[in-house]
This record gives sequence, structure tokens and C-alpha cells, in this order.
Amino acid sequence: MLTPHEGYLALGKTSALRESAYRYLFQLQIPDMDVEAIRLATNKSWVLGSENFIEQFERRVGVAGKTAGHGGDRKSKGYKKSTTLPP
Repeated sequence: MLTPHEGYLALGKTSALRESAYRYLFQLQIPDMDVEAIRLATNKSWVLGSENFIEQFERRVGVAGKTAGHGGDRKSKGYKKSTTLPP
């Protein structure tokens, strides 16, 4: 009644190889930078991937993969410095 997923079957030619490869997947730790990128994209409903991938997505689906932004965070020090006129 159960059928193994084709992705699992692709992990190895034998049951032992597949089990070993599957266990190895969970020994790896995702870098914090990648976790933050995933969270940001998820929370903002952005497409996550290379610029080329995002462009392909936008062409196929016809919607923006990321927002263009609206001038930055006006409360941040970096924004205030960049908009301050010299004396």
C-alpha cells in the first residue's frame, strides 16, 4: 500500500544506500544566513533564488518575484545619513 517517493529512490540503488543517504541529509546544518534568507522570502512572499531564476519566474508567471522597494527605512541611521544635505 505504500510506494516510495521517486526522490527517495533516487538517493541510491539499494535500500541500504538510500537509507544512508537519507540519514546524511539530516546531519547537515543549514547556514544561518540561508535560514534568514528563507524566513525573509517567506514572510514577504518573495521568490527565493538567483537573479536569473527570479527573472524566469517573473516572465513565466507575470508577477514580480520581489518588491522594488519604496525608498528604504526612513528611521534607519543609514537612510538619514544618505539624505542629509551637507552644511
